[in-house]
Amino acid sequence: MNFKSILSKLNKKEKIFISLLAGWTFIHFVFLIYAKGSTSFFWPFDEDPILIADYDLTEFSVYGITPWICLYVYKLLNNK
Repeated sequence: MNFKSILSKLNKKEKIFISLLAGWTFIHFVFLIYAKGSTSFFWPFDEDPILIADYDLTEFSVYGITPWICLYVYKLLNNK
């Protein structure tokens, strides 16, 4: 699987979307690294949502990984 050939098959809008999604995932990865993590609450659905206290692997999987899975499914469904 050649990464260059995969990128050459994308149109301009998809390339912009992937770059924004990569930035989004990087931001959430930084949140994951610096947060203490709490499994009792799902950030930001808490009485007192504090990012550093509530963010853990569950939030990262929802906010950081799920968009990549959705993009992959979208590309599979629109494959010609």
